[in-house]
Amino acid sequence: MQRVNWRWGPQAMDQHVNDCARSRAHLGRKRDTNLHMTTTPSTPRRDLVERATPFLPIGSEIRQAFICQAAPNFAYFLVTYVTGLTMLWIKYRCVVVTDEAIYLLESTRLSGGAKPHSLVGTLPRHTKIGPVTGRWTQLDLLGERHWVHQRFQAQIAAADHDAGFTQ
Repeated sequence: MQRVNWRWGPQAMDQHVNDCARSRAHLGRKRDTNLHMTTTPSTPRRDLVERATPFLPIGSEIRQAFICQAAPNFAYFLVTYVTGLTMLWIKYRCVVVTDEAIYLLESTRLSGGAKPHSLVGTLPRHTKIGPVTGRWTQLDLLGERHWVHQRFQAQIAAADHDAGFTQ
């Protein structure tokens, strides 16, 4: 049986403090719960890339990806936020940009656009998506009005920059 030293000298106290600090080191750090926070502004979210890949041509490399919502008017979003009554009229989409084209994917409502289930349409790669300003940016994709939240503005700006457009 191992003998335990119960005397607290300066070295034992320092060792105890260091052990406690090491065991609690994770408490000061914030947990990474948002997948979109783990990427740099120019790289797409990992989950969007994984879920959108099956709808693209084989060998396509996704450069940018973002989520948008389509509705006839922005007021639909306000009514949905307050009451949820207009949720059925809002379309949730995932936009994926590759070197060859821009793909618009239909997504499930409950995922908010993060789980695509079908391909809606394709735009030529030289299409300008932006400009992006404000908290919600309005875009025209395939003849429909779409709104994109500001957290995806860097993705849109990078897509436009890669296509040769300047701000």
